[in-house]
Amino acid sequence: MPRGQTSEVGEERVQQNGYVTVRTETGWRFKHHVLAEELILRRPLQANEMVKFRDGDKTNLHPDNLLVALRGSSNARKRLAVVQERIRELKAEEVQLLDIIRGVATDSSKTQA
Repeated sequence: MPRGQTSEVGEERVQQNGYVTVRTETGWRFKHHVLAEELILRRPLQANEMVKFRDGDKTNLHPDNLLVALRGSSNARKRLAVVQERIRELKAEEVQLLDIIRGVATDSSKTQA
């Protein structure tokens, strides 16, 4: 499409990031979103939904390769893993500090005797 000309509805482009976009009556949209709405959901995507590619290939627009998922569901699992690891680290630090405190308390009782 030459610069300065309006794109026709249905025209497609592959973006630099690999996503295919399609011109709709409302503007440019990700083609995988349009396909998921038309072929899988049969309704518009909701704000808390996203479309993923099962095989990771952004150009594989086959309906079997598209997965509609809730936003944040995987993020919550990732965040939980981070929090649990931090708890393990803090518990280990607690044990070390208690050992130091016990050692200091034992050392000070020896010097007083």
